[in-house]
Amino acid sequence: MIKKIIVPYDYSKPAENALSYAIDLVKSMKEQQQELILLHVVNLSSYSTGSFSSRRIQSPKTGDMITLEQYLKDTAIDIKIDAKKTLEDKIKKIKSNGFSIKGVVLSGDPTEEILKFSELENIDLIVMGNVGLKGISKIKTLGSVSRKVIENSIRPVLIIH
Repeated sequence: MIKKIIVPYDYSKPAENALSYAIDLVKSMKEQQQELILLHVVNLSSYSTGSFSSRRIQSPKTGDMITLEQYLKDTAIDIKIDAKKTLEDKIKKIKSNGFSIKGVVLSGDPTEEILKFSELENIDLIVMGNVGLKGISKIKTLGSVSRKVIENSIRPVLIIH
């Protein structure tokens, strides 16, 4: 039985389509108590500073001099806070008649976090878009994250265009 569904959600059109499909799927299973989880992963790998991590810059928040590494840590916290608020706003717009819905924000590699989360939470189904924000949505193909999730997940994965 399908009781827990995650939708990796990155605000892209395919993610919206996947969310819409997951909502319809949950609503069609009225005899059970399903849980729908919107999972957003903040990918911080693109914020690597390398040898510049100790370089000092002026903080836009405080005006103090801080390291680039500290600035990026502060920015990552702000991004996660903003992502959580955006998910909460999205959840408020969804009418959860008969099912539970929540948002989770993690940071790290999107594929790894989706796979880890699905195992830790004993997820029954992953419903995700074929491509994300970095994908080319005009081409009906799989993005790198959806492809890697399909290849490595031991949980069922449903891809929505």
